[in-house]
Amino acid sequence: MKYNVFRKIIYIVLISISLSSCSNMKIEYYGKKDLKVHNVALISTMIGRMRQPQAPIIEAGVFNEKTNNIADEIMKMQKNNIDMYRVLVAKSINRNLYCNVLYADSLHKLPGFLGLKEKYDFKSSLILNSDNFPYIITASNDINPFNYNHGMVFGYFKKNNQKELVAEIAKTLNCDLIAVSYSNLSIVDTDLLGLLGDLRLDTYILLFDKYGNQIVSAQTWSDSQSISGKQLSDYTTQIFNLSPILEPMMVEIGKFFKK
Repeated sequence: MKYNVFRKIIYIVLISISLSSCSNMKIEYYGKKDLKVHNVALISTMIGRMRQPQAPIIEAGVFNEKTNNIADEIMKMQKNNIDMYRVLVAKSINRNLYCNVLYADSLHKLPGFLGLKEKYDFKSSLILNSDNFPYIITASNDINPFNYNHGMVFGYFKKNNQKELVAEIAKTLNCDLIAVSYSNLSIVDTDLLGLLGDLRLDTYILLFDKYGNQIVSAQTWSDSQSISGKQLSDYTTQIFNLSPILEPMMVEIGKFFKK
């Protein structure tokens, strides 16, 4: 038994190393090889708070002030694109996991969805401790059944076992997998004077089986782009980079599933 557990851990580590070394992605797979799925429910598609640099203090402060000055415009731009993100994620899952994907109206009109939304939709956990980016943006009418700590979405699942909750959702929706998507813009570096910053788009995909077990934890990111940070157009370019980074990662995830 211990040998099998150890072998599985090595398998996960090797997958992460091999994928990270050749492209901008990291994938951890915990499920069975050639898993066959029929229905996947994409219950949450989110765009989170922009990650802003904290150091060097002076340079970061100079650049962050420019971002904060147009934070309302950035938030509006992200809101205008979140439903498009949901469509792109759903279609990529459909293509690469060879399954039917329930999302938007096809999900929201299911008999059991309304009951889940009334019982488990925790909007308060999407509120952030930030004056400029005060909440996580979610796709229209999506459900958020998880009590994130101040919007710490990706790290939340590393510390919290939601097996029973996810299993209940999967059973109610009659799905083989539950999917959650989270993206955010990130300023990963600034120049010496804070005049320019390097911006990229990060996207995470989490998949859970019908028993509530997390079987995929995946992250991908775009190549960084140097921006001044003063204009909304600086940030818009990266928002439209979802498909180019998402599809290669989903192709790799799809290799674990049976056609």
